[in-house]
Parts: sequence; C-alpha cells; structure tokens
Amino acid sequence: DGFRDRSRSFFKNGALFLIGDSHVEGFRLREEDGLSRRLEESLGIPVLNLGLQGTGPGQELLRAERALKSYRPLGAIWLLNPTDVPDEIYFKAIASGEPNPLASPEIANRLSFRLDRWLGGRSRLIQKISEMQNLQGPFIGFMKNRHFEERIHCEALFEGTKRFQKEKIPLVFVLMGQGPTGLRQGYRGLNLDAAAFDRLALCAKASGAAVVDFREEFKDSGDYWPGDWHLHSAGTIKFSRILADRLRPFFGKQPVPSL
Repeated sequence: DGFRDRSRSFFKNGALFLIGDSHVEGFRLREEDGLSRRLEESLGIPVLNLGLQGTGPGQELLRAERALKSYRPLGAIWLLNPTDVPDEIYFKAIASGEPNPLASPEIANRLSFRLDRWLGGRSRLIQKISEMQNLQGPFIGFMKNRHFEERIHCEALFEGTKRFQKEKIPLVFVLMGQGPTGLRQGYRGLNLDAAAFDRLALCAKASGAAVVDFREEFKDSGDYWPGDWHLHSAGTIKFSRILADRLRPFFGKQPVPSL
C-alpha cells in the first residue's frame, strides 16, 4: 500500500497509526529498527508506519486519510517536530501557487537521503554532508526567519483532530524536541528555532487532542546520528520505551489482537 512497513492486511481493525515525517519513516534506520516496530514491541499493539521524509502536517494528514480508507485503527499517534514548520509553509505555498518562500536547493537533500538509505546509514561521507546541510540555515537563511513564523499554518492539525474525532479514533500529538544540545540546525534554508515550533505546539494543544510533550527532553547527542537530529537505533529504542509508557493511558485499555 505504499507505506514503509510490512503488509498489514490482517491488522485492518487492530493497529495504531504512527503519522509523521522522516522521524517516523525511519531515516538511516533499517525497517525493523524504526520507531513503529519499536513502539509495537513496547506497547504490544500493531503499529502502522505512515511516515514520509520531507513532509509537513498537511501532507501527513493526506496520508492518514488515505490509510483510513483501508484500515480502522485503534488510535493514532502524530509526531510533530521543528522541521514541520518550514515543510508546511513550503507545501502550502506550492498548493496556493505562490512563489516558494523558502527557496533552496533540494536536489542535494534528496540524493543524499536516497544514498544514505542505500548505504544503511553507515557512511561517514553522508554524515559530513548532513552536518553541512544542518549549517545552511544559520548562514544563508537567517533573514527568512524574521518572516516565516508569521506563516505557520495550523489547519492540518485542526482538520486531522476533527477527522479522527468523527471516526471516534483517539489521537495523540507527540511534540519532539530540537535534537541534541548545541546542534545548529538548518533545513530548507532556515534556522530551526524553538519559537516557531512552540507556536505549532500551541496549535496541537488547542486542537482538543491529547498531547505528549518531549520538547525539553532527549538533548543528549549520544542518542542521535552525528551532526543530525534523527535518533539512531539505540536512541530510537530508548525513546520508544519512554513514549510507550506515556501512551498507555490513551491506548492501553483497548482490546487488541495479539502480535
């Protein structure tokens, strides 16, 4: 069905949706080491990976709506992180026919991502490329930061909440942090500052859905790939266990199929 996961036809009425971008898809991770598999092990509930790198809440909602045509989940977990802000602005502008307000070279990003997946996340060259990309924002995008906070769009979060509420499906937003302390993050030519993501977090809290907040946690660089804000395999295991504990009050009492 196009998702980075095993076939889940036998879990049509007993899985959790895990919605998000590269953090959900499993950047640099083998499929069996991704967050969806680790959460599945910790919760004892099947978890369907709906992640796709480089997307924002609007595109993530479209993927969730597509999945709802085939699956009836027990609940949905929607991961949000600072890259969702420029992603949402970028795709919103394209959809409305506006000039891209965050114009920056994307070819290198796409090529390095595909090469990195092919090499299984073990290439020192790719790590250096990632570090260079993370420095783009502070040096070439600092002027754009003055304007992009004003363009934050919350419609997808509100629409997603209404859609899941209509289907009587519990939804939990998970707010990811800024990554390891001291990492200067750049993405789509922007410096990923906390203020803009905090505004998106307010939208999540105002939506009426439950929220689990990790913004002040997981700042140890030892949990991440070098020079990156994506959790490596061991960091993913650690995060999934803590996240599972915080999700149990929302999904732990529901009848589920055995794995």
